[in-house]
Amino acid sequence: MNIDGHIFPSCPICSQDAVSLLLRHANFDNTKIFFCPTCHHWFSYPTPDSLELERYYKESYSRRRSLYFNEKYYALMERRSQAQIGFINKCLQESGFRENYHEWEIVDFGCGIGALVAMLQRSGVKYVIGYDIDPEAVNFGHKRWSANIA
Repeated sequence: MNIDGHIFPSCPICSQDAVSLLLRHANFDNTKIFFCPTCHHWFSYPTPDSLELERYYKESYSRRRSLYFNEKYYALMERRSQAQIGFINKCLQESGFRENYHEWEIVDFGCGIGALVAMLQRSGVKYVIGYDIDPEAVNFGHKRWSANIA
């Protein structure tokens, strides 16, 4: 859908055009976050392409990799996951979406050490799983939080 020169995609779940633009993605200039009030699906559009993802991970992950796996980082990830759940709850409240997220099934791709997955597990989400390509991060998440990550 095109509104005032801006392209708004249809919802990839229910195909409705009445989606709301919520914000721009902080790490990918062309990607925006949308919400569909019909089926309550949140999605990004357009998705970052392989070159954008490669650039992002080269610049951020490999540079910061040496900072991982210490107590300060673990505490930061725990606080970050609490903030993410707070953000989710705030957005749900502001959107008028009152469905119980304890019935949700969630997949977290790129979950790192699994702090968010573990926090979602503890908060009562019906089912949550995380995936990451870093075996050291996955091992750590299993050991520290019993996070359901692979």
